[in-house]
Amino acid sequence: LVSHSRGGLVGELMCLGMRDAEADPLTPALLKTLFAADRTVAVQLGLPGLDKAAAKARDAAYDADRAALVELLDELRTKQFKVRRFVRVACPARGTTLASGRLDRWLSVLDFVSGAGLFGDAMDFLLAVIKERTDPRTLPGLEAMMPGSALTRLLQHPDLQVSADLSVIAGDVEGDSLWGQIKLLAADWFYGGDHDLVVNTGSMFGGLRRPPGAARFLRDEGAEVNHFRYFTNDKSIRWLTNGLMRADDSDGGFQPIETARHEAPRWREAVRRSRAASTPRPLAVVLPGTMGSVLQQQGETVWIDYWRLMRGQLGRIGIDRPDVEPVDLVGDFYGPLVEFMARTHHVEIFPYDWRNSVREAAARLAEALERWLPEAERNNQPVHLVAHSMGGLVVRAMIADGGAGSAVWQRIVALPKSRFVMLGTPNRGSHEAVRWLTGGNPTQGKLTLLDLTKGRDDIIDIVRHYPGLIELLPFAPEGQDFAEPLLWKTLKAELGESWPIPPASVFSAA
Repeated sequence: LVSHSRGGLVGELMCLGMRDAEADPLTPALLKTLFAADRTVAVQLGLPGLDKAAAKARDAAYDADRAALVELLDELRTKQFKVRRFVRVACPARGTTLASGRLDRWLSVLDFVSGAGLFGDAMDFLLAVIKERTDPRTLPGLEAMMPGSALTRLLQHPDLQVSADLSVIAGDVEGDSLWGQIKLLAADWFYGGDHDLVVNTGSMFGGLRRPPGAARFLRDEGAEVNHFRYFTNDKSIRWLTNGLMRADDSDGGFQPIETARHEAPRWREAVRRSRAASTPRPLAVVLPGTMGSVLQQQGETVWIDYWRLMRGQLGRIGIDRPDVEPVDLVGDFYGPLVEFMARTHHVEIFPYDWRNSVREAAARLAEALERWLPEAERNNQPVHLVAHSMGGLVVRAMIADGGAGSAVWQRIVALPKSRFVMLGTPNRGSHEAVRWLTGGNPTQGKLTLLDLTKGRDDIIDIVRHYPGLIELLPFAPEGQDFAEPLLWKTLKAELGESWPIPPASVFSAA
């Protein structure tokens, strides 16, 4: 097999005939889970205005996709194809940003800034086509290349392994001059990492898992790299020949795919450079909002790891579970903000455990600032606290603690031009907290679809113990007191609901 771009997805599906039959995870239940979650992606990114008939037709298309996959597996089982050589060129094995929701936003902005119809009907047409890509009835090929689609999740399944050969040719376009680099700035920002103008370079290394030695790669970089030039580029043509003609006991000059470097998000590199800057800079501390910090339990990422959530592991971040630690920001949400701040600031990020009280996070924030402040004080640089949503409450709790946090705050305000910016902070609480406790939050609905082991009430039973969530309940001095357990008992009875109510002790502490 020789494939280019999306053709590599077809090639990977052909390789499913060489999977381990004894440990085959492709059960009907798994396939149902994959396509149910895919339906969630479509709702999130695609067609929010579908009527019932259209939604039913779209769901039927997903069911047809699943049936087609089952038919393919049966055919491969019958034919027993053996893939002895597979050279896969620039394949979006993990999806491509070009097919993601990020493209919607870029085109919408472009349409807006064009003012009085610079692009006219052509832009309206393009926007309409892009919106349709999440609908398998209309553009199933584009829908399959969306990061997080059923196909891309299937190809990354950790329990799925095939013995088929694989040689990957990947590319990263780079400017060979200052002008060349400037021309690529917009594309680099759009993709948020290395790319060949169409596919993210990191995505090219994805796909079905192989035994050690069965998969290898080579990566080209430079101004000559382009998604449409692999078959006219002398270097990649030579690699293609080597991949097809190599002896069984030779790697053909390729490297083991296990050694392919992880494509770190561009914002991480921006943060590293900001900290290594030779001239003094203002200190920017970025705090995420509710559920915006990555949580690990016993060293394994649970929030947000879709495979672990799909396997019913949300309970690993129950409030009583040991060894849960915040380790990072959720980059999909905060990467662009952090990258922007890193252009002019020394950036530090402050992930915190959003399950617990904001007071606990505030104490940890004071400790972190005590480590970061001396450098800013030595250089007489301002401190800029940039906090989203619940993060703003963490800062305010630190300011008001009357102890170490208050002392740190006084050191900050003593530095000229220091600032505290709150982005959408729920200073009087948020009704989203009510929706989480009554099963009406959209994210909660997606979790219910993703995890077939838990229903709505099971998820509520986990989050109702989170002090951080209860502290976000709305505060209305002349209205309902959402911290009163009796209100919840009455509400549950009036609605005839089954969801569990948070413990009275958690309400009292909040």
